[in-house]
Amino acid sequence: MYTITLSAKTLVFGIFSYRANSEIIGEYQPIAQHLAKELNTTILIKPLGQHDLDHQIQTGKVDIILTNPAHLLWLRTQNKVTPPIATLIKQYGNTTTASFGGVIITSASQRTIRTLGDLEGKTIAIQDKTLLGGYQAQRYELNQAGLYSDNLFHTITYPNDAAVIEAILSGHADAGFLRTGVLETMIHKHLINPSHLLILNSRHYPLFPLKISTALYPECSVVTSLKLPPKTVMSIAIALYRYHNTLPEGFNSITGFSIPDDHNEVKNLAKTLQLPPYNYPLALSLPDIWNHYGIFVLIFVALALLLLLLGKRLTRKTRFEQKYAHSILNAIASPIIITDEKKVLNANQALLAFFGFSSFDVFSQKHDCIGEFFEEDDIEAYLLPQMDNLTWIEYILAYPEYEHKVKITLNQKITRFKLAVSFVDDPQKFRAIVTFTDISSLVDQSSTDPLTKIANRFHFNLLLKHAIHRTHRDKTPLSLIFFDIDHFKTINDLHSYLIGDEVLRHIAFIVKNSLRKSDIVCRWGGEEFMILLPNTPANFAAQVAQKLRKTIEEQMFNVVGHVTCSFGVTQLRDEEEETSVLERLNELLESAQQGGCNRVVIGY
Repeated sequence: MYTITLSAKTLVFGIFSYRANSEIIGEYQPIAQHLAKELNTTILIKPLGQHDLDHQIQTGKVDIILTNPAHLLWLRTQNKVTPPIATLIKQYGNTTTASFGGVIITSASQRTIRTLGDLEGKTIAIQDKTLLGGYQAQRYELNQAGLYSDNLFHTITYPNDAAVIEAILSGHADAGFLRTGVLETMIHKHLINPSHLLILNSRHYPLFPLKISTALYPECSVVTSLKLPPKTVMSIAIALYRYHNTLPEGFNSITGFSIPDDHNEVKNLAKTLQLPPYNYPLALSLPDIWNHYGIFVLIFVALALLLLLLGKRLTRKTRFEQKYAHSILNAIASPIIITDEKKVLNANQALLAFFGFSSFDVFSQKHDCIGEFFEEDDIEAYLLPQMDNLTWIEYILAYPEYEHKVKITLNQKITRFKLAVSFVDDPQKFRAIVTFTDISSLVDQSSTDPLTKIANRFHFNLLLKHAIHRTHRDKTPLSLIFFDIDHFKTINDLHSYLIGDEVLRHIAFIVKNSLRKSDIVCRWGGEEFMILLPNTPANFAAQVAQKLRKTIEEQMFNVVGHVTCSFGVTQLRDEEEETSVLERLNELLESAQQGGCNRVVIGY
């Protein structure tokens, strides 16, 4: 056994976040500990979504990267990372594999779907269209079978694998797409009955132990930042190859790393589906262009010359006006853009400084529309790039009476803006001037608990009313979790209120980082917390509560040591309002406390 001392004190391990961050950290912690020991340095795990991971790579804030082969293909063509140095090996019981693919499933009781062609016009449950094993592999398989149409089927997005399967079994979806290994893992854990599901387009590969409906692809691979010295990259690769963690009951767990496989099949998929870096129209040769469009090219050249002559006359006159108008924009402290509804045509210095760009030309080379940065928030008042099948500008035009706001996360900092939009009265072309006013501090003061930095009770009540209205409208499940810190008064009495406040902050941090982006946690009062889980039935909410209970119980708190919590879980009933569901939650929490604390009690 030997170790290699690296010059870097800490290496950041960026991992494509294909599950909840807490699950990613738990899965990769043994690997990080192994690397830290082998390389004699500190390894920091950082789960990141694809957009954030790209940004962190671009800004040099991650050193080691693990991602799926489709995303890796794009990174390599952008010359952002090294070639793959290692590929995951996963363990499923007594077998292992360094490959994966996609599975297409339907209910065994579904009589109308037996072939890939039967999926036409059906509703498909998925998690995310960016997932290779969870969507792209299946879409490519359908394409190879001659099913090309972009409107072949309708997709509904669900938060996790269990929700996808539940949607199929409950009849909310006709079929579903899953990554290989999900079915076997859930069967192993006795979460589903395999006889209730049917595999479509079932395929078999030598030495591949899992159910599969598509081609095989290499498992997620490890690459490194180009800033690392070659000697360091080699040391990391050697350390990964020496990792071995076979578990007697290991199922869907990482057991080691292998030499990277080729990505030719991934390239074929990306080119066919026009995924990055192949998301552009196929180029025509010059002879093809001339044969098909020669006369049009000549007409275009003649018109271009005429416009050029006219443009020279107009340029002299308008150049001063353009410079004058732009200087006025730059004098305004708030970010401003000028847009034609489809793309940003100009921006002032305040907006460029906010995003960290030196000039508008640099910004426009990377981004067409400012809407690319808009994110979901906990209420619908925040704009998204597309709203009700309208662009965000079209949506503002359609609903001028609304107060329009946007949320943007940059370098892990959330900023909320209120938009003011004015339109240039020109019948020839559409122009909108959009001013972004930072309202983050106002939002934080009105909606955030100052101690724990999560939602306060007042804000949560607004969100609850909104969520109940949306649940009754869309006929989707809504669950709530109400929990309390056991014997919190004793903590304050023995260790002081300052230590009690630290416990509250720590628990709020644990819970907030264990939930989905769409979930809301608030400090209800004192040591009580409330969690809102949209589009979630009570049985899944109870699983969330059990995970939180166990995570908190296993944490070591400063001074206090171990802390436990009691949980009440319920689901909103048909036509039920907030008063009734909150009363039931309170009764369930009291039942958990009276039953001995550190328990989860579920009620309907």
